[in-house]
Amino acid sequence: MKVPAILLFFSVHLPMICAAADAVVPGKYETSGGWGSMEVQAGAKGAPLRFSINAEGANGHFCEVEGEIVKGQGKTKAQCIIDFVALPDHVSVKIREKSEEACGGHCGMRASFEGDYYPVIPFCKQEKSIRGDFLQQYKSGQYPPARETLQTLLNRCEKFMHWYSQAEVRNDLAITEFRLGNKAACLKTLEPLKQFLEQGIDFTPTDQEWGEAMVKTTRFNWQKCGGVLPPGSDASKK
Repeated sequence: MKVPAILLFFSVHLPMICAAADAVVPGKYETSGGWGSMEVQAGAKGAPLRFSINAEGANGHFCEVEGEIVKGQGKTKAQCIIDFVALPDHVSVKIREKSEEACGGHCGMRASFEGDYYPVIPFCKQEKSIRGDFLQQYKSGQYPPARETLQTLLNRCEKFMHWYSQAEVRNDLAITEFRLGNKAACLKTLEPLKQFLEQGIDFTPTDQEWGEAMVKTTRFNWQKCGGVLPPGSDASKK
């Protein structure tokens, strides 16, 4: 089974996060796609930094890792050795060679915590309330502000959203464009989801129910806005 993912990148202004070449600044971080989060905390005076990482993998597998960081090197109680490299806009997290087995003990079989972690943008952590604002605007027929609400969320935060959220927000924005009479904008909004219009998308068991419902919604909105289903799609699944 493969896990479909939408990797949508936007130019986001992020603060500098390193005071020195090997210094990781305490704070909260997250990955592109929203599958991983990390928190780095300052220790007591003279004590090492503390870190904790939570990462989601395929089919319900996950990682939970915590330990100390000394001069850019992290270590857990299980002797998992991790390199933390502070770069201008993110922290690169990579398992040290020959430490794969020890680090693997912190994860399920289909999960990993290696990757690039970016400083959390406070605005983006308000996604739930922002989408609530949109829903109120949409239900009351305030389509222009509803569109602006979701477009701002996508522009600033889509890079860090879980692919579930990306698909849901794009479908909501698309149908708002339809209500405003702009079918071209509707289709443009749905364009990154075209992979889900094709036949043969494989979802893992934990994603299957949500995935099939999302595919049905995307197909419906695509056709409602005048789009033609691509070759190989199942037109009966509307």
